[in-house]
Order: sequence, then C-alpha cells, then structure tokens
Amino acid sequence: MKVYPEYVPSYLQDNLVLLSDKYAKLSEILKQEPCISESVTIFKTKSETLTIKFNEILLHSLYDPEKEALQFVHSQNIEEGSVVLVYGFGLGYHLHYILHAVGRTGKVFVLEPNISILKAAFALMDLGALLQDPRFYLISGESEELVALRFLSVIDRHLNDAAHDLNKIIIHGPSFQCLPKGFDKLQNTFELLLIERRAPGFFEKVNIKNIHSNIDDVLKSPGLTTFTDIFKEIPAFFINAGPSLDEALPLLSDYKKKALLFCCDTALPALIDQQIVPDFVLSVDPQESSIEHFVNYFDSKAILIFVPTSSREVISQYNGKKIVVLQKGHSMTRHFENILSYKGFTSAGSSVSCIGLDLLIQMGCNPIIFIGMDYCFPGGKMYSANVAETKKWLSNVYKLNTIESMHRAAINDKKVISIKNKYGEEISTFQTLYSYLKQIEALVAENENKKFYNFLSRGAHVEGAEDIFLREELSVLLKKDINKHITIKEEDIKEEIKEKILHNLTIANV
Repeated sequence: MKVYPEYVPSYLQDNLVLLSDKYAKLSEILKQEPCISESVTIFKTKSETLTIKFNEILLHSLYDPEKEALQFVHSQNIEEGSVVLVYGFGLGYHLHYILHAVGRTGKVFVLEPNISILKAAFALMDLGALLQDPRFYLISGESEELVALRFLSVIDRHLNDAAHDLNKIIIHGPSFQCLPKGFDKLQNTFELLLIERRAPGFFEKVNIKNIHSNIDDVLKSPGLTTFTDIFKEIPAFFINAGPSLDEALPLLSDYKKKALLFCCDTALPALIDQQIVPDFVLSVDPQESSIEHFVNYFDSKAILIFVPTSSREVISQYNGKKIVVLQKGHSMTRHFENILSYKGFTSAGSSVSCIGLDLLIQMGCNPIIFIGMDYCFPGGKMYSANVAETKKWLSNVYKLNTIESMHRAAINDKKVISIKNKYGEEISTFQTLYSYLKQIEALVAENENKKFYNFLSRGAHVEGAEDIFLREELSVLLKKDINKHITIKEEDIKEEIKEKILHNLTIANV
C-alpha cells in the first residue's frame, strides 16, 4: 500500500456528503473505491499546490496548475451564457475558471469516466464550491453504458437546446488519455460528437439553399404541435432500412390496420414495392441524393414529415401532404426558431432514426415496435435488399463484383468498431451507428411509461427494448384495428413572417 506525505490533505468525507445530495449513486461508487488508487501518484508543485499522475500521464503542471488552468480556459474563448461540455475532471483546477467564464446564465457539464481520478480529486481537493454550484453537473458512473446514456441525455436536453454559438465542447487533453479500460466506445462517441458539431458548417451552403426553397412549404405545412398525443396509446411500427427489414416485410401487411406505420425515407421504396403504404415518412437529410429514396414515389399517400433544411428536391417534388418540425438549436434554423416555435421541435439530434423515435413519442404512440433497426451489419450487409442504395448496386453486379463484395467495400470505407450483441458476441458497426444506438437508448430510458420492442433484429441489442421474433408475439401486441385518420390542413403563408425569417437568415450569414 502506498504511503503518502503528510502534506496531502483529506477532503473526501466532506466532498462525499455534498456529492450525495445530487449524485447519490455516484457517491456510493466512490465510497467503495480505494481512497487513492495504486495508479495515482501525488506531487507537490512549485506553487505549493498538488498535481497527480495517472500511471505515467501528468494531469496538471508540476509548476503552477492554477496558472496553467487559467491559460487553458482563456484559450477556449468561452462566451458568457454558454453551455459547456468538458471531457476531463482532473483535480478540478480548470473547472472553476470555466464556471467563471460562462457567467450566471451558463452551465458546465463535466464528463469523467475514470473513477480513480475522480476519487483522487475528491480526496485531495476542496470541491465544495463546485458541488454546490447550480450551474455545475457531473457525468460519471461505474459502467460505460450508464455513462454513455447520461452523456447523450445531456446533449439532447442541453447542448441541442442552446444556441449553436453558445455551446462548446472542451477536452482536457491529459484526462482524455486516461480513459479507463472498457470505455473505448465512449471515446468513439465523444469523438463523433466533435465531428457532428462541425457538420452544420460543412452543410451550411446547402442548408441555406434548402431553407430558401422550402420556406413556403415550411409556412403552409402544419407543425408537429398540431399532432402532439394525437395517437395516444396507439401502437406504431418504426421502420428503418437495416438488413432485418427484409425478413419483416412479408409480415407487415397483416398488421397495417392494427398499428401506425412510420418509416425513415430510406425504407420507403421497400414498403411501397410490397404494396405497403406507410402512414408517415420522415426525411431530414439536406443532401440532393435524398431524392433517390423518392423516385417513382412522389405521389405516395404517406404524410411527409420534414425539417426546414431537408433536401429541397424532395420537398418541392413530393405531392403528398406534409408536416414540418424544427430541430431545436440547429445552426441555421435557430436564427428564426422563435418565430416558428408554434410549429414544434425535436431535440433528438440529427439522425433520422433518433428524430423519428422522438416524433413517435411526442405523438403519444405506445407501444413502439422497431423494424430494421440493426445498428450493425448482420450477414455482412449494410442495408435491406429492397432499398434504393442496394438497388443502385444491382446495375454494377458481375462475376467478380457481387452484391456481397459491394456491401463489404461500403462497410470498410468508414471507421468500424466492435460492440457486443445481446448474446455477448462481438459484432462490427460504424462509429456513427454506435452513437445513434446510444441516443436511441437514451430516449427509451427517458420514457419509462412506454413499451419498446425490437422485431426480428439480428444486430445490436437496444437496451430497454424487448427483442421479439415471432408473429404470435406481434399478434398479442396488435389485437385490433385502429383509427389512423387525421386531417392535414394547410396554413396561410404570411408574407411578413416569411420576410422576417429570410431577413434573419441573411443577417446571420453576412
């Protein structure tokens, strides 16, 4: 056992009392850990403060951690009122300065999965001011799954609700190198979040063009608020384009009168080709390529749900009825979201599957049955054989270039990580798909009053959703015909609102 110098203080008990008021479970976890891990080495700095090494990684300066922290935070250019997500607690030096920078109206969320570092900080530092500050939130836990769910819930509730230029993601570099074993997926999720926060800039020009083109449809289409709880306690299929959709398709016809059929645009061709007309189709991708899912289906009777930045080609050519919803805090639409707040919002990120689930929850549907939500590559396939992407590959099939080889090439084109399915078997998935899976699980966890089922999935297990495989299990859930009829009434286009929206957009992008 390590023996520490007498200059090392002990604030552990006082800090844990304060921690238990807000984070009872985390407090219990820290009580169970050794006071100071064998992996932690303590040093007194030149400025008479403390720093530590975790294994061989120095978390703060050996000279003046306070000055180092001040310089680090100053370089982040944090604005007053910001919502800040920080990776890395360290000993907390930088967190005090971040709280000062965000001011009275800001918030600071700290993600620290390394329990050994957290325990050291609670033992060595007086954290009373941090723990009692209402602007401060701590995200940690004993397992990657629990930490990931809390982490994604924070993003949905706070970062997506904040104005895009008033939220910030900060990585404390040394802490990021100390990710504990078993938390590698969390690192992937965090890396992906950093990429996604930059994504709106990548699509900025196409998003602006889409809004200008879609503005009349945005104004005349009723918003999601009109349909809040309209299908209360009505069962719904949420249909995606994963490989398991192929197995489920032949069964869906028998239940189309007993459940709402809600699909992502990628699954639309597969359904209609089987003479199954969905009740709703969701399309949020801003890219022109989205139109591939609608070719030959522009006259579908499905109600199209879209966002202002959805592909203008899809919105202009789709002849069916439409409903609009705004993505809360979107980098483009936030400039006029207060004007259109009556239309309704989703705070479920940018993934079509996450937004779709959020909309079904807002509509009141229960239970919700997932179809084609594999979040991996069962059988070495990325998509259903019946969707636009796979059909496009068919024209390139020849002896040495099979559908199977095209699936493999597409899979190997992106960063692949390994996760476990419900049987504990290692399966491969994309970094992006893993992130979406965790967001779906966060939505499921936040809606304990609803039932979720995953039908015929051969892929990743969705925590909180019961896996079912038999037609008889569907029959138990879907016993009677339902009334799906709703009235879609177009609204008047008010020119003064239209001008104000376009003016705000122009000013924001000068």
